[in-house]
Amino acid sequence: MAYSRIYALAFIIGFIFTFPSISSFSSVHTISNAFAQEKAATDETGKIKATLLRPGGYLVEWRGVMGKGEVDTIFEERGENVIAKINNAALNQACERIVTITPDGVKMDGCNDINILLVFDPNDQEYPFKGEGQNNYYKFKVK
Repeated sequence: MAYSRIYALAFIIGFIFTFPSISSFSSVHTISNAFAQEKAATDETGKIKATLLRPGGYLVEWRGVMGKGEVDTIFEERGENVIAKINNAALNQACERIVTITPDGVKMDGCNDINILLVFDPNDQEYPFKGEGQNNYYKFKVK
């Protein structure tokens, strides 16, 4: 009977000392997954940024309630920001807007539209960015 109590006590003590080690291993796994996801997102935003900053820029085809048209857009890096330089020759209008790069694409405002969300498609060599804003739909054609 005394031996069974000793074995039971040894089992409980062993469990108490082993359980924190097991839980710390599982948290390491969680940290590893979080790091891998963050690294993947960083890699994707790097690809998006590299594609945006192409020297030739884009011919942006837009259509919406007010009609359709095309504008020239070039992206450039200024310090820590990426800037869209938009030139609408048809309206003799130009503006610059700060761009936010996300793991899925780009957020920006245009000269006449706001909250433009563009999705990046790395497999589309002709139109790598497509999306919509508050008033229009957009397709960014490589120049």
